[in-house]
Amino acid sequence: MVASLVLYLIPYIALFALAVRMPGWRSLAACTLVAGLPLGWFAWDGFRSVETAPGGAGLFLLMGTLFICSAIAGLLAGVATRTAMLWRPRIGQSRTRSVFLVLAGFLALPAFLGGASWWSEWQRRPPDGTCLAAKHHVTIAGADLWLPSAPVFAPWTGKDQLYPFSVNRRMRDFCSLSLEAEQPVTLVNLSIDVGKLGFEGRPSRDRFCASGDRDLAKLLCPAEVRAGFPHTISVYSPTGHDYRRMLASSRGSHAAFVKEETAAVRSGQVLEAAAAGDFNRYANGYWVARDKTWRNEAGEPYTLYCYDSPPAGMLHCSTTYRLKWGPEVCYSFRAHQDEVASAANTVDANFQALMRILTRK
Repeated sequence: MVASLVLYLIPYIALFALAVRMPGWRSLAACTLVAGLPLGWFAWDGFRSVETAPGGAGLFLLMGTLFICSAIAGLLAGVATRTAMLWRPRIGQSRTRSVFLVLAGFLALPAFLGGASWWSEWQRRPPDGTCLAAKHHVTIAGADLWLPSAPVFAPWTGKDQLYPFSVNRRMRDFCSLSLEAEQPVTLVNLSIDVGKLGFEGRPSRDRFCASGDRDLAKLLCPAEVRAGFPHTISVYSPTGHDYRRMLASSRGSHAAFVKEETAAVRSGQVLEAAAAGDFNRYANGYWVARDKTWRNEAGEPYTLYCYDSPPAGMLHCSTTYRLKWGPEVCYSFRAHQDEVASAANTVDANFQALMRILTRK
């Protein structure tokens, strides 16, 4: 690591020294053009060619391009330093001031990059223990939920106010909002992505799966259990009109199917349907449960909208319906076309189990 850093410092120091040694404005401008233009072109061409380089050549090309960038940084720092030295009349110059300007110019860019790196690391620091152990009281469409600090959740308090718990900084922000609020935090949407638990090494994930809400951790953390969950879940307020337009699914899957079926009948056409397990599969992509007892919480026949998804034989299916306790839900999953019924049963049962836990104080 140290050897690599020293290697990249060599072009920085060389070009910095070259620019600082220029005797006047004309020589400084000539140095900038003669050295800067070729270096800039090589750097641009290097970054442009990295992705198309064959095999492992891309890594070596990237290293060489970064080497050139170090030279460009040294040249720019040197030009800025020499410009500052030439700006004041020579009578006002002193050896002490010159030494100070050279040191300041030489260290300014490394100090800036080091400070930016430190700030980036500070922003990504893990939340504290109080935040990781918190249960956040939120409300959606008048329904109360209690969310642990698990990376699967992303609460929305407004159209552009998203707090994904998978991002440390945003989780800390929501903890400040939640723990300081005297009333439950009102959400327009709660996004849930259980796939976030598949990433190893995150403090929030490890804390949640090891000692978080035991029922919820037991439900979500095992990989074999997560396979039976929806890929994406959105629980949202039916009165959040702006957000409903973002979801593009405000009517509910069954209501959308009925509207298309009615329009087809009025136009003198009948939607063709074929039996597929427990569903009637319609030509417009809707799958409607034939079993009258298979209904969603809104009392409608369980309805999916599915379309082909690679590889061959796989379908991407989604459903939207109103929950008894107020919000609406939209979730999706993938399944083989011969297994849609069994997958839908499992996915919906797991979703309902998740909601029962979140609505339990």
